[in-house]
Amino acid sequence: MTVSRNGFYRWLQATHLPKVSSDAERDAHALACWKASRGSLGSRTLSVVLRKEGFNLGCYATRSLMKRLGLSGRQRRHRYVVARDINVAMPNHLDREFTVEAPNKKWVTDITYIQTRQGWCYLAAVVDIYSRKVVGWDVAKTMTAELALRALRLAKLLRQPKGKVLVHSDQGSQYTSSEWRDYAKDNGVELSQSGVGTAGIMR
Repeated sequence: MTVSRNGFYRWLQATHLPKVSSDAERDAHALACWKASRGSLGSRTLSVVLRKEGFNLGCYATRSLMKRLGLSGRQRRHRYVVARDINVAMPNHLDREFTVEAPNKKWVTDITYIQTRQGWCYLAAVVDIYSRKVVGWDVAKTMTAELALRALRLAKLLRQPKGKVLVHSDQGSQYTSSEWRDYAKDNGVELSQSGVGTAGIMR
């Protein structure tokens, strides 16, 4: 029987070469990734990480693996600070008036937290109510007034609004700080804020 050289090497690789990874190696790698995340990885995210590392494992299989290894993902709780004392809140000038006749007239801004492969971080975003598009943003490890300001500065730089812009936010300490108020005063920004205890910046 005649066998081609390419066919022989394919057969040799398929039947005689050792597997690149064993179940034990996969389990050890999964455990290492979970520990590196300080126990925050769930089955869905861990599945993505393992596939990128060359381990072909779906979400349900990863869930079974985690259960067998006694692993469970957990999300950290984050506290949002409501302004007190020296921070000053602004009136609600937006007052749920979401009808806008042109862009760069009314913006809303907020800060949220997101999980990345490097850990948790905070995302500040500015959205134009007219187009519903993000016009400014920034990411940082800490939730500070400077983070909120960088997002607003980028929005001003990219959009170059003509005239005063109404910028609406919640009463988080970043948006009631003196830095936030001073920038607004010097750069043609009218501040507006939701009341304390109101869920969401769009209220």
